[in-house]
Amino acid sequence: MRWLIAGVHSLDSVIRVTTWYLARHLATRSAKADAGHRVLYLPAPISPLHFALGRRDPRFVERRSSYGDRPRVKEHGILEYTPLTLLPAVNRFPFATTPGLRRSLEFTVPRLRSVLRRAGFDRPDVLAVSNLQYAYLGPLVSPRLLVYRAEDDIRGFSNAAPSLVRAELDLIERCDLCFATSENLASKLRSRGARDVRVIRNGVDCERFFSPAPEGDAADLAAIPHPRVVYVGALSAWFNDEWVRHAAERLPDRHFVLIGPRDAPLTSLRGHPNVHLLGSRPADRIPAYLQACDVAVIPFRRSPLIESVCPLKLYEYLAAGIPVVAARWNELERIAAPCDLVDDAEGFARAIESAPNRRPADELRAFARRNDWNTRFSEFERTVLETSTGE
Repeated sequence: MRWLIAGVHSLDSVIRVTTWYLARHLATRSAKADAGHRVLYLPAPISPLHFALGRRDPRFVERRSSYGDRPRVKEHGILEYTPLTLLPAVNRFPFATTPGLRRSLEFTVPRLRSVLRRAGFDRPDVLAVSNLQYAYLGPLVSPRLLVYRAEDDIRGFSNAAPSLVRAELDLIERCDLCFATSENLASKLRSRGARDVRVIRNGVDCERFFSPAPEGDAADLAAIPHPRVVYVGALSAWFNDEWVRHAAERLPDRHFVLIGPRDAPLTSLRGHPNVHLLGSRPADRIPAYLQACDVAVIPFRRSPLIESVCPLKLYEYLAAGIPVVAARWNELERIAAPCDLVDDAEGFARAIESAPNRRPADELRAFARRNDWNTRFSEFERTVLETSTGE
């Protein structure tokens, strides 16, 4: 089967989200089991605006590497291609309009339809869309099966263009299957008109986190004393820096290691000697950072966006065998993960203080094992195949 997967981040990105794991699962399973899958992955399009303003943006540099006149062959034989559009889907007039978004993939250089046709993906068996910038790709490629896999609630992002909100409704109306990563998100999709919604949560590559990582992969932690409290992920508006500030002040012997791209000011964390902002690190080195720390945290602010999130990082923390302290929201309560859920800054600090003595690493890894990506995507693949054959 030919799978055309439309995601956000490049396959080379330091951020690995569900679409990366889906593409890899399909490609590696095909190689091992002769499943006959071919995979072409589309990260978010680039535009002349990126060349003018984003030359130093690593996300642009990563995506630009797969731009050209044909797809690039990546690891496991996955093809990757980044379109360049003259009508970028940014939240600025005139690009934020629905007509602009609908034509965005037609005004590409070279023509996206031609690139896909030459690669044999102009009529894929499955088009799986996770990035709403590709909501109108279906009419260009005429897939046998159109799948929408929602990873977040687009309406929860304050900077989401109105055209993307409209695009989700149009995609829901036309798609054959919808997948959501949480029960709350599935409920929202149903309220927006989705007819067939399946919940398949995020997961983890267990072997990657179970195996001891080379100490050198996290050599910069050597100067940071134990106990270390780690967070890995985007430092954005949903990251509760006030909770971290409170915990850092209340627990001066704990050192808070924050790893990931930052687009929030985090002013409350300035001047705290036990808070260490490391920035992004390559995805392949993240297991070493987790294994070298003592507690992992998910200090998110509760919001409509977060209530629909199934945090991938939770499974990765548990697979690394380290205790987790997280803000309480409904999805985390529903999955009953072996972690401490807290409601306020003081509870956050207290749980960090006591977490290392609460649960053995084997219990944490056992939960992660039950949520391995292979299990997740075997269910996804089976559901898609059954729908495509009418079984």
